Amino acid sequence: MKLRDLQADVNLPDLIAELAGGEAVHRLSRERGGEMCDPRPACEERHESFSVYLKGGAWKWKRHGGDEAGGTAYDLLLHFGYSDEQAREKLAQLAGMSLSGQGSVKSRPAPAPRDPLAEARRAAALLAPIQASDPAGVNLAALGLLGWLDANKIRRDFTAPDGRLLAWAGALAFMVRGPDGQPCGLKVRNTGTAEELQAAGLARYVYRIGGHGAPAWCSPGYGQGKALLIVEGELNGAAAARAAEVVGLGLDVQGMAGAGGTPFLEGVAGRPVYLYADPDDAGTACLERVAALVRAADAAEVRILAPLVSGDFCDLAGSDGPAALGARLLDLIAGAAVWEPTAASSAAQAEGAAARPDNEDGKEKRSSASSRVMEYVKADGAELWHDQGGAAYLTATTSGHREHYRLPSTPARDYLQALYYAREQRALNAQAQGEAVALMQALARREGPEHRTAVRVTHLDGCTYLDLGRPDWKAVEVGRGYWKIIGPHDCPVRFTRPGGLLPLPTPENGGNLGELREFLNTDDRGFVMVVAWLLGAVSGLSPYPVLALSGEQGTGKSTAASVARNLLDPHEADRRRTPKEERDLFIAALAAHVLSYDNISSIPGCLSDALCVLSTGGAFTARTLYSDGEETILKAVRPVIVNGIPDLLARPDLAERALTVTLYRIAPHKRTPEKVFWARYERARPRLLGALLTALAEGLRHLDSTHLEHAPRLADFARLIVAAESALPWEPGAFLAAYGQMQSEAAGTVLDGEPVAEALRALVDDGAEWLGTVKALLLTLNEQEGYPDDHRPPQSWPRTPRALGGSLRRLAPALSKTGYMVTPEGRSRDGERYRLAKELESTFTTCTTYTDPRPDDKNVGVLGEKQRTHGAANVHTPEPGVNIGPAGVYIETSEVHLENAVQHGVSVGGVGDARSAPSLGDRANVEPSWDGEEL
Repeated sequence: MKLRDLQADVNLPDLIAELAGGEAVHRLSRERGGEMCDPRPACEERHESFSVYLKGGAWKWKRHGGDEAGGTAYDLLLHFGYSDEQAREKLAQLAGMSLSGQGSVKSRPAPAPRDPLAEARRAAALLAPIQASDPAGVNLAALGLLGWLDANKIRRDFTAPDGRLLAWAGALAFMVRGPDGQPCGLKVRNTGTAEELQAAGLARYVYRIGGHGAPAWCSPGYGQGKALLIVEGELNGAAAARAAEVVGLGLDVQGMAGAGGTPFLEGVAGRPVYLYADPDDAGTACLERVAALVRAADAAEVRILAPLVSGDFCDLAGSDGPAALGARLLDLIAGAAVWEPTAASSAAQAEGAAARPDNEDGKEKRSSASSRVMEYVKADGAELWHDQGGAAYLTATTSGHREHYRLPSTPARDYLQALYYAREQRALNAQAQGEAVALMQALARREGPEHRTAVRVTHLDGCTYLDLGRPDWKAVEVGRGYWKIIGPHDCPVRFTRPGGLLPLPTPENGGNLGELREFLNTDDRGFVMVVAWLLGAVSGLSPYPVLALSGEQGTGKSTAASVARNLLDPHEADRRRTPKEERDLFIAALAAHVLSYDNISSIPGCLSDALCVLSTGGAFTARTLYSDGEETILKAVRPVIVNGIPDLLARPDLAERALTVTLYRIAPHKRTPEKVFWARYERARPRLLGALLTALAEGLRHLDSTHLEHAPRLADFARLIVAAESALPWEPGAFLAAYGQMQSEAAGTVLDGEPVAEALRALVDDGAEWLGTVKALLLTLNEQEGYPDDHRPPQSWPRTPRALGGSLRRLAPALSKTGYMVTPEGRSRDGERYRLAKELESTFTTCTTYTDPRPDDKNVGVLGEKQRTHGAANVHTPEPGVNIGPAGVYIETSEVHLENAVQHGVSVGGVGDARSAPSLGDRANVEPSWDGEEL
């Protein structure tokens, strides 16, 4: 009798029940078969990878993954240890037949077990070494896997026996190794766009080539890590393993073959296991299935990583590199939620029962957790909206007031968790939370209204709004001639509060900005610059100057920076370190209104350029993570504080945007403990903030009627300060004069040590004027300086006319402020032409020597009767013939020549003039009465 006839009447589910027990087939149907755990001996699976089905009227079985075995009832009996003769006898018995008298039947040998290692070696004949220039090599290099992953490329097009193309030449092929490090499969990834693959009839991944199956990929050195990470996708697993290695995260990693893949359970017992899958329905089911598997395998604990906003591990590693993915993995693992089998399993069982066709309980299928939490959000009255830049936000009512959260953000996730727990008394799983946040982002952008948003300070419709950062979400409205505290419902600006933002004190009326003098260890001009910077920073009106604090050790630079910052925008990150790249600077700008960088040794050119952009307003753009054609724009304009011992403003473009303040050494007997100093400051802070808001209100009142005859750089900022001078502790006109002198000195500092500037000034000093091409100027300067015949030029010396032209354009503003004019005269046949000349008259206001930084009652100096009670600096123009005295200051508020000032009986000097700076002896007799931190 033929073997086919013996099997015709055998019901395979009944045979499996007899061989493995009735419990093994409880999910099988006698009529249709189904999925079950592999019943064969030594197959200790706890997941359903064994299919039993009817095909052409005959029963078949198939193992998915593993050894990829399959066949008929006869083949299954062989796997259970039956010999050929015993298997035939068993089939005849089940069919109610007898083999006696049927004659001999040709025996069929038992299937030989497949050798994955041998098959991998045979498949290697299809492979060729991968090159860095290959498309597959480019992809691996972006992921940091080139040379790390055991990968090759397909040497030629690979086809199925029926001629179908499975993979084309150049496709990525990498070996999949098991926990023991031995090859157990081959995974092929076809390169190309989705359109190209569709046109060729190719799938992105070919999971089975030559019967390798779809085992999970295990990281090199598997078994040495303290914890196990299981992710969806072999390449995702490889990217995660490489990233963990880069950041020193001791993890073993398995990458499953898609959401339907199965992990190896060897070595799971006693170790914590972290799971990650794509945020879709298949990924959710995968997490539940694999979590149950590893829990049953006695894992110490099972945790679920929160989903990325979009994309996967490969996308993140490909865009930002393995180190960025490693840092993200650290965050995800730190915030991973514990998988609770009771709640999750019961929910899955309830949904599965509702979905089964034989469910007769009549109950409606329960909606998903993400759908339920969205219903709770709507019932809670939350509002979804977007800002002027398209960023999504959520507004919720908390403790009787409205709070605004950016999507996604930690406060938004906390709101969802608390809302879900209040309704269902259990935690919202990470998968549902991610789905809900993604849906809210889409609804906020597409259907939500647009509102103005800001961090701490903004200016809108002629008024400035300041977020006090307090639990009641009150703000301050500053208008023309007034300021008042308003509630969140009355504020037209929806303030957001990134992490680290600290509250401001409630401002008080009647304060005096002169009180700030006792917390700043600087002279009169420095005090004017600090107050001006504070007023510009709190106005919300850009551009904002950079406040640069300098001084030797022990002068309280860090303290002064904290005093200025905490008056406007207190923050946990009070003193930041220098950002490593421009992206970090703009990310920090989105999280605070004021950025303060502490103890800087130097400002490199790239950071100087970025600070210039941040001062006047600009944007940082980069490709959006996990996308090919989208761009992320980080747009910001912010006030910045920098402090350090050396002169930090070496580049003229940053120097023109900065307010430089010099701090002086504190005598030992003038120091007070830090605790005492900050206690005094906290008591004064409400009064100082109120006085600053009063000055801003006066500035807004007079802003439209204020005009500058000779506007300096950052003219809008200067106009605001001039408009507010009636409420500031100095006489009108003093700021512009001090500002002009400061810029002139800053220009001199920029030119110090510039060999080109020194040579140009020497050239013009020797002659009245020079006119010619840049090429001729380079020859003239080389001859003047003796280059290269007498000695080698310095490294920064221009070697070509083009380089010299760039130096002229860069140094021209600073040279003009010191009286040397560099004027372009157009181009001729011989090249670009310039005119060099020396100005006899300064185009900026000039100042005399500094006053005593702390004038006393006997020597008032610049401190007039106006606001002198707190040591305020009153810088004013004296009447002709008035002798101010040795500690006096004379600041020209109009373009009066130096000779005229001398005729008035006032000691005046230009920049660089010895008469314009106090001698060391004079300064030694001036002892600042400042109490600072214990340094």
